Amino acid sequence: MKVFWSSSLRSTPFLEADLGAVSRGKGNQLDVAMPAIAERHFDRRRPLYRFDSTEYKTCQGIIPHPDWLHYLQQHDPIIRRWAAWEWLTYYRSGV
Repeated sequence: MKVFWSSSLRSTPFLEADLGAVSRGKGNQLDVAMPAIAERHFDRRRPLYRFDSTEYKTCQGIIPHPDWLHYLQQHDPIIRRWAAWEWLTYYRSGV
């Protein structure tokens, strides 16, 4: 399964320690570094996804980790109910 890439899919909390030297506030250093970092740790640390290329300029999608994909599919009803509840809570807050 491949999901189209968006620059909003920049980082993942599973790889936070590996991003220490990467600047997040200036330019696109994080965008450039993230595909290679996710690829390097995909099998061992199992981030939620990796990119379809290790080169930032050629990334067009993300590839979910099979373990996470299985988990999300297995728990889909629970996740949907949680998301609906959170949306309703947000909607009622009037923000």
